[in-house]
Amino acid sequence: MSKDWQVGDQLAVSSGFTFKHQTMYHIYTIDRISPSGRISLGNYILNPDLSIRGADIGGPQQAVPVTEEMVDVDARERLISRIAHMATACRGGLRELETEKLTEIYTLMSTPTIPKT
Repeated sequence: MSKDWQVGDQLAVSSGFTFKHQTMYHIYTIDRISPSGRISLGNYILNPDLSIRGADIGGPQQAVPVTEEMVDVDARERLISRIAHMATACRGGLRELETEKLTEIYTLMSTPTIPKT
């Protein structure tokens, strides 16, 4: 890569999953850069060309610059995971809500979404 990376810059590593033909990424912040140009990124050590040192055959091989789309997908996936966790964790608490509030929650969650074109 030709960019001079700095501590605090963000890079993405493939999670190994795809959803609707879209690769999912984990976004990391650069922790450290050695004098030889090796990049410390979460649990990964990258060569200056962003290839992952000691990469497993079935695992990610390369980090890539973060795009706005990756940030959006990552944020959406984190929110979906949190909402699912909250729904599971507060199931007993739902019994304390009034019928009107439960109806609002159900309506919000069951409203079909319009796919992006």
